[in-house]
Order: sequence, then structure tokens, then C-alpha cells
Amino acid sequence: MKRTLILLSILVSHSAISQTLFPGGVAGNVAWWNFASLTPAVTSFNDVSGNNNNGTPFNLVSTSNFRGISNKAMQFNGSGSYAIVPNSTTLQPQSISMVSVVKMDAYYTGSCQNSQILSKGSSSFSSGQFGLGVNDATYDNNNCATYFPNNMQLAVTYPSVNYTIGAGNYVSLNRWYFFAISHNADTARFYQVEMDSSNYVSNLTPFFTAYNFGSPIGTSFEPLQIGRLDNTLYPYWFNGQMDELVLFNKILNPNEMQDVYDFLWGKIVLESVDPVICHGLPFVLNYKVGDHIPVGNVFSAQLSDMNGSFANPTIIGTSTSNTSGFTGLLLNA
Repeated sequence: MKRTLILLSILVSHSAISQTLFPGGVAGNVAWWNFASLTPAVTSFNDVSGNNNNGTPFNLVSTSNFRGISNKAMQFNGSGSYAIVPNSTTLQPQSISMVSVVKMDAYYTGSCQNSQILSKGSSSFSSGQFGLGVNDATYDNNNCATYFPNNMQLAVTYPSVNYTIGAGNYVSLNRWYFFAISHNADTARFYQVEMDSSNYVSNLTPFFTAYNFGSPIGTSFEPLQIGRLDNTLYPYWFNGQMDELVLFNKILNPNEMQDVYDFLWGKIVLESVDPVICHGLPFVLNYKVGDHIPVGNVFSAQLSDMNGSFANPTIIGTSTSNTSGFTGLLLNA
């Protein structure tokens, strides 16, 4: 009986997920594109957040994600690959967090050298615009005629912005990154770590924070562009792979950003467990995982000792799967 109560105290603390909650319970999720495709040729671009911000892909093909699993990311060719997501009220936030898992094959070398991951609005001076990208603007003081490929940094696209990152935190080609920027008119937080399947980051913190960041975001009725800026003179094509792209309508605090990173990296999220567990009877434990789990993976449910320790756990159920699901468990202890 004591071990049953301990199991309940551990598992029930994880709340069920609604359509506006990201796995792990992070509120404010307005869009989430996980770039998974069933075929090499990409024919759909679906928002898996439940908010129906579905888009139309152009010249995209599927590729492997940061864990090397096929058809779990999309390849952008740097000259004509992109996706368009129609405007919606959920894509008009006044505070925003933009999260991406990407790898760049090459930088955009046209005027101003910005590689655009996402952008809403066709000009960096338009009301309601927001965007996430990589450029050398801080290093060369916004000189569009110069190009410094060794000094590319994470950048935000935003009207009337006021910040200077300073030297360091330069982005390298051919490496997977977790990029994120949370901001409104008052505060901005920049996050950047390499997305390495063998190196989990347990203390994710902003590498740069700015205050009095800029004017209010405003409202844009233009569509969201992924992989480019909708501007003929400054298209800012993205050249590389995208694994995940997530938007929130608020500034995430560091703990919430850690939860988002955890799930995208591959941590398991426990969603629910039967409220009553009886000795000798099966019960259901619901869990959720991202699309980064390889085929043949085995999930195990463990029971602690009466002191809550998992030093020598009792395995009470297993499930061979690489997707989210549930486990029918039998408590005989």
C-alpha cells in the first residue's frame, strides 16, 4: 500500500495536456510544426498544436532529424524552399516565444546576409512583424554590404528593436541547434545550445537578456513565412534542415523553456495515471514522447521503494514503441 501511494504522488503531479498546452504543461502554445513527413516529397505542413495553423509547403523534401531518424525533419534548399501559413488571430501575439531546432548548411549571402527561420510581415519596419533568424548584423553594425560568415549570431526580426548582443555565441554551420527567443516590448531572452542527442543540457539559461527591448509588436494580417522573408529584394532564404518549430503567445520563463527543450530533446512526459490503483488489477499510465525515439525502443515503468527511491526499482510494465501511448500495468507488489 505504501508503494502504491508513492507511485500516485509521483505520477499524478503531471497534468493532462490540452490543445493550448505544450507537452510538459507549458501554456500558451499557439503553433507547433514538427516537420514530420510520411513521404520524401513533402505535400502537407501541419500544425500539431491543435490550433489549425496549417500551411502550404513549396519545394520541401523530408530528411533526417537531429537524432538521425528519417522523415522527421525538412530540407530547405536556400533558394526556393519555404512554407506559408495563413494569418490567424493566434498568430498575432503581443508577447512571443519562438523556438526552433535547426541545422544550417550555408548562410544567405545576399544583401544583409540574414538567414530567416521564420517571419511574419514583409519588412522589418512593419507593425506586427516578428521573426527568428541568424545574421552578422551585430558584428558589422548592420552593414548590409559586408559579410562575416564566422560571426553569425542568433537574431530577432522586430520593428524598432534596441539591443546589442556583443561578441561571442557565434553560430556554426553543419551543427544542430536549439534556438529560442522570448520577447515583448519590455524584455527579451535569447537561448542557444547545440542539440546533441548524446549531451543533455539540464540547466538551460538565456545567454543574453535585454530590457526596454522595443516598441509593442502590433498587429500584422500578413501570413507567416517559414524559411524566408516575403520580400523580393531581401528574401533571406534559409539553407539547411528544420526539425521543430514552436510558437507561444507569451514570454517563457527559464523553467518553462527548459521544459520545452526537455521534450524536444527526447524526455518522456507523463500525462496521466488512473486515479485509483488496486492490487492485482491493471491500470493505465499515459505518456507522451516526441518524434525523436528510434524504432525498437522499450519504455519501462518503474516502482520505487517505500521511501521513494529508484536505486533498485521494480519494473511493473514495459512497452516496445517509438511513439506516444499508454501502458497497461499490473500492480502485484
